[in-house]
Amino acid sequence: MNRGTLPAIERNLFLPALAGFFIAGIWLGKHVGTGLWPLWLAVAALLSVFPLRWLRLPLRLACLPLGLMLALFWTQHWLNPAIPAEGEYQTIIATVYGDSGISESGNTTFRLCDISLNGEAQRGKAYGYVYTQDGEDPVQLTDGMRIRFSGTVYKPYPKENEYDFDFPMWLYEQGMGYGISSGGDVEILSSETPWTDYAQRIARLCHERLQAVMGEKADLAVAMLLGYRDELDEEDAQAFRLAGVAHVMAVSGLHVGILSMALVWVLERLRLRKRWQIPVVAVFLLLYCGITGFAVSSLRAAVTVLLWTVGRAFGRKPNPLTVISAALLIVLIINPLQLFSAGFTLSFSAITGIALLYPGILRGLECLLPMGTVKKRKPMRRAFSRLGNRARQALAVSLSAQLGVLLPIAMYYHAVYPYGLLFNLMIVPMAGILVPLYAVTTLIVWIPWLAGWLGTALGAVSALGTEAMLRLVRMSNMLPSAEIRVAQPDVWTYLAYFAAMITVSPFVRAKATKRLTVIACVAVVAAAGFYCQQPPPIRYYQLSVGWADSALIMDNGMTIGIDTGNTGGAMINRLLAEGRDLDALIVTHLHTDHAGGVEAILDAGIAIHQVYLPVDYEKHGYGKDQLAVVQRLKDEGIPIACLGAGDELTFHETTIDVLWPQAGHTREGIDPNDRSLAMLITLGNTRILTMGDNGNLYERYAEASADIVKVGHHGSRTSSGEAFLAAVSPTLAIMTVRASSQQPAESTLERFAAQNVQVLCTDETGEITIVPTQNGYRAYRYLPEDGN
Repeated sequence: MNRGTLPAIERNLFLPALAGFFIAGIWLGKHVGTGLWPLWLAVAALLSVFPLRWLRLPLRLACLPLGLMLALFWTQHWLNPAIPAEGEYQTIIATVYGDSGISESGNTTFRLCDISLNGEAQRGKAYGYVYTQDGEDPVQLTDGMRIRFSGTVYKPYPKENEYDFDFPMWLYEQGMGYGISSGGDVEILSSETPWTDYAQRIARLCHERLQAVMGEKADLAVAMLLGYRDELDEEDAQAFRLAGVAHVMAVSGLHVGILSMALVWVLERLRLRKRWQIPVVAVFLLLYCGITGFAVSSLRAAVTVLLWTVGRAFGRKPNPLTVISAALLIVLIINPLQLFSAGFTLSFSAITGIALLYPGILRGLECLLPMGTVKKRKPMRRAFSRLGNRARQALAVSLSAQLGVLLPIAMYYHAVYPYGLLFNLMIVPMAGILVPLYAVTTLIVWIPWLAGWLGTALGAVSALGTEAMLRLVRMSNMLPSAEIRVAQPDVWTYLAYFAAMITVSPFVRAKATKRLTVIACVAVVAAAGFYCQQPPPIRYYQLSVGWADSALIMDNGMTIGIDTGNTGGAMINRLLAEGRDLDALIVTHLHTDHAGGVEAILDAGIAIHQVYLPVDYEKHGYGKDQLAVVQRLKDEGIPIACLGAGDELTFHETTIDVLWPQAGHTREGIDPNDRSLAMLITLGNTRILTMGDNGNLYERYAEASADIVKVGHHGSRTSSGEAFLAAVSPTLAIMTVRASSQQPAESTLERFAAQNVQVLCTDETGEITIVPTQNGYRAYRYLPEDGN
């Protein structure tokens, strides 16, 4: 053992190792049960002292299991906040924290603090939800309002589909342990609104001031400077995303770095000693992070800049991995659940990509684009040489950051943006000029004797620069294949990609042949893991969409959808995650709970190649809003065909036989539920009878022997009569219901129990997966049986 090199290695790798153990503890804290069992790690840390001393290794390595233990306990604390008893409360008094928003369903959403439930004060924040009554406008609430209402306290339900947005986790990340829903009887107690959400209030005031000198261009200025995006035009936000420069719109490490470097430049011109610059920079970073709401990206960048400033003042150059690890630990100690947020992943992936890949990419660019040495007596050529070197450095930084976030972007946005590197090279330098200009303009407009002429002049210049940036970014809308959809990367791809980044980084000292050998081995292992984790080629998903219906059939490379639910969200999430389009979409009938998500699927960029509707749907008495879905499909040029009893659809290993309705037997004014498509789906040798919303009035026409029945009309009392069940003779029944609803009916459940049929309800199981086997089928529930 070379003792001379050990301290350097330990000094460089201990903090990254501690960060790795802390991350592992947070991940385990989410996926394992609570309790005092992690205390055994303290014993392991104590016992590890003896082998460490015997091996002459640093004793601080014993802190690694302690870091794992502390992360476990800290995560369990965040995931299990103390909440009041669930149930109805007649008098809820609270203060609105930040402005309210409007959900997709038109209801009011907001955050609450300083909460009192029936006169008993509560700690922490809560999520508020006020239902909008028919014909009424949503309730508008602003930051600091004191309100009183009656409502229901509830613990957030876990996500019910594999690829759904994890709403409970988002609440816990925001420090909200429970929700409060109300029917709309909100009374405003005070007209005065003291500040609660300081970041939003400051951003809104700055937006108002900048609007006076910049006009509508202030929307982008405040988004870039302070992260306030409420006023940003949706089309512009889309253009930035397609250009691969969405990070420019939000407060990120780029913005913190630009402003910090501008501040250091000013302090250098004032000849302030480097050690005295530390408190000035620290105060600025604290204030800026506070104004931006302590966003993860700004906090990470602030820690990085501060460590760089300290190292610069004392003549030391911190190791990049050590700086990143320190920033990561600080962010996760403040809030461990940030580990599961997109902002955290994207921010640290970008900076890690720069740390690992920048040196190698820069060397490669120097070989491809050599500048040579220019003598001092040729100043013009020297100036061009310096400019070329900086361009190479900018290209290396941009490329390494883009490679760092390649997989996270594919995971969160299910797309890659091929023009991202090109636009970054053009937009980032512009941001380097505009962000300080926005900052100076924002400060000037608050100074009465300067806000007039100087503020107007700076505002005009800022507006011109903003317009130039917008014009450049909007070009992305005109470029072909600006957004390419991809499937969500699996864990093996992540591990292989990260291992390859480490292998090619300067932190691994090895010859090129050894590096390539390691990368090849990692690629083989990742490919094997990917192959072993592939889902079965044929499977049926009954998505959990509340009191609505939505299902997907995956038949090798083909995808068939059956209804979309109210919003299409669950179907969209799975299709995007698997990188699939819809080869066929079967709409059992046009009620909103079955067809309401069709337009959302089209808006998400998912192609629908063929749509099937029930025969004679025009005679079912649908309203204009429901028929508008059909018109949208026609406008998109999507083929539409009608299905009736006797029709058959054949795919690779899937056959769908239509059992109901019968063509030419539909009378005007009949209930559309009784004319919804009933179909026998054969997956391999497994038969699934899906009944749409048909009740017992016509279900005898759809009687067919089946292994599984998707119960009609959500298990209402009028579905699945005794004669029908005897004819079908299923072993499993699936019901799509909403938690706390009146469905399924008790009488319906009793009929299934009498036939010894197992019943799975989506409010309890979440997403249900059916996989055909040689001897039958296997049914998997997404939520465990205890509901946790």
